[in-house]
Amino acid sequence: LIDDSATYDLPHPSGVIFKLRYWTFGMQEEVDKRCVVQDGKGGVSYDVSLERQIKIQRTIDNWSGVKIPDGNGGFQEAPCTQENKNRLPVGIVFWLVKNIDEMAGIKMPEPEKKN
Repeated sequence: LIDDSATYDLPHPSGVIFKLRYWTFGMQEEVDKRCVVQDGKGGVSYDVSLERQIKIQRTIDNWSGVKIPDGNGGFQEAPCTQENKNRLPVGIVFWLVKNIDEMAGIKMPEPEKKN
């Protein structure tokens, strides 16, 4: 079983280190309930964009190395807030979600796919 407060570090190639919570079955159930939406034609669809947003909000516990302009021509460490999580570049978000899914066993890591 996973302790809800347990975290792990995920280093990005840029040097940023994300401290993430483990993705659990309960989290996935919550996401599935929120992301399955009626399509208005008697069917359903899955809101993948909302799933990504929830995963980012729920798993990122902290980070180091994320910089924002300081207003004086330099940069300062960006606080790990809900607002700043929403401002992460889309490529970083996709990379994070891929790694979150792999750590949770939802998707197979690329090296394992080749074997």
